[in-house]
Amino acid sequence: PEVLTNFLVAFHTHIKNITLNWYETATSNIRLAQEQTVFTAGVLMPEFKDASSWYQAGKEAVTAQVHNQFNEDGVHNEFDLGYHIGAVANLYDVYKVAHVNAKSQDLPADFLPSLRNAANFVEDIMYPDYSMEIINDTHADSWNESTLTKNFKKYSEVFPDDKGFEWIAFKGAAGVKPVTTFASYPVSGYYVMRNGWEKNSVMLIHKNSNDPRDLYHNHSDNGHISLYVNGRHFLPDAGFYTYNDDSNRKAYRESSMHNTITKEGQNLIEKRAGMFLKSETSTDYQLVVTENESYSDLTHRRAIFFVDGKFFVVVDEAYG
Repeated sequence: PEVLTNFLVAFHTHIKNITLNWYETATSNIRLAQEQTVFTAGVLMPEFKDASSWYQAGKEAVTAQVHNQFNEDGVHNEFDLGYHIGAVANLYDVYKVAHVNAKSQDLPADFLPSLRNAANFVEDIMYPDYSMEIINDTHADSWNESTLTKNFKKYSEVFPDDKGFEWIAFKGAAGVKPVTTFASYPVSGYYVMRNGWEKNSVMLIHKNSNDPRDLYHNHSDNGHISLYVNGRHFLPDAGFYTYNDDSNRKAYRESSMHNTITKEGQNLIEKRAGMFLKSETSTDYQLVVTENESYSDLTHRRAIFFVDGKFFVVVDEAYG
């Protein structure tokens, strides 16, 4: 009885402290984790007098978060791919808790469609060898094979009709191999070209984000490209050093550390107003064209052709 009492008191105190100290940024991944915790407590501990208020507050919050966390195209709003897969996992847990406790009807009708869009982005952006480009502040170890297969098993569970999720989750032993070779996320500025889903396939990632807020985790690298060929990473993103602001972090975030055009090595302007101009796909080629006002007096337009699924032609125009 003493152990149980101590646990229940600690549990109640923990949830109460969260509700009295919400993280100030309502759209952050930290706030989502808090709201998920309060929602879960309200579902799993109905014996507490405060449980109904926890549940109501948590339900309203996570209902909003399925939109707050992701841009309109399904990409996480902080442009950190590690945060993206984490936010999808948080919201999966919300759905799972609600579902097994007969409360999934309380979630909005667009909850699962929004979650599916976010999961689709994970599918499109991962390399065929279950690795990931460490774009922006993404941690390399947040996208390893074990993490990806574990999460795709969750996606496959929630969306059993998507046999591509199942194929990735079980490394080809079940499901159906995806057929998508071109993926475009123009709101967030990610474009993917590939000729297949096998380890020996070719795949290119192009980033040209629209981020007027100058988010902390987003690097000034509009126009950047990364290339994967037959299990090898060419033109890799420099990634990031650490979250502190010493010289190492600043060095890795510099525009010149990325595969784009810079003027005399200077950093691109920070408003990151990336524009999507055009895309085309045919049996012979894929094409994507983007533009970025890199400096007050210089604009960079980049056109990428993927020809016959074999080689890329990158056409850069810098004018101003």
